[in-house]
Amino acid sequence: MEYQIASKKDRVLAALIDHIVTSLFYSTIIGIPLGVAYVFLKDSLEFNNYQSVGKKIMNIRVVDYNYQSISPSIGFKRYVLFLIPIWGAIECLIYLFRESDQRVGDKFSETYVIKCEKDFSSPPLKDSSESKIEQKKSGIIKKSLKFIAISFFVLWFLSILLNIFF
Repeated sequence: MEYQIASKKDRVLAALIDHIVTSLFYSTIIGIPLGVAYVFLKDSLEFNNYQSVGKKIMNIRVVDYNYQSISPSIGFKRYVLFLIPIWGAIECLIYLFRESDQRVGDKFSETYVIKCEKDFSSPPLKDSSESKIEQKKSGIIKKSLKFIAISFFVLWFLSILLNIFF
């Protein structure tokens, strides 16, 4: 089955809707932990058909490279870079000005955002075979090392900026 990659316009509108939802969570003290959980897990919740509120409205969804629904750990991995201060702004600029339709978080977590029909129901998560697990382990180690190197570079760059301006 062929799937169409979601347009940047659809993704940006979905992100704006999700930002509004997150802001509503953050408006109360009790909602802050829920808002944080929503940010990291919004695309991997089964009860919402593996779609955030914004993605559901825009009829798009996140899938892995095999077009399967993503697990909560992959959902977290897509957004973990946002723990780095100002990363959201940097990634937004990278995404808007590059040719690819994948964010850095999509590449890092090996996911796509696809256009879907309103009645699209996701295939269940696949069970991995032994050999596939071994292949993923080596890939995860390489990506983890790359992530750590990038994180240190970004933190180093931010410390320089802070020393210049403050």
